[in-house]
Amino acid sequence: MTAPTPRQMLVADFRDRPGTLYRVVGVIRRHGYNIEHLSIVPSERAGYRRLTAVIAAEDAERLARQLTRLVDVVSVTASPFLRS
Repeated sequence: MTAPTPRQMLVADFRDRPGTLYRVVGVIRRHGYNIEHLSIVPSERAGYRRLTAVIAAEDAERLARQLTRLVDVVSVTASPFLRS
């Protein structure tokens, strides 16, 4: 039996403007990251959205760097994903 692959939870806050979600998801799609879970909800700040994705730990840092390059992304954080 193999050990489960370590996962990271990536949280990105971005401005809620036309086309921003398309560009954020486009980064994920172009690089072929395998997403275990994806959620997009309004942020507690008006005019912003929050994307939460669970991905393989080895991809988290690279994806975080790529997302921070997008103009409307204001913050990206990664933390270990612990399944209960």
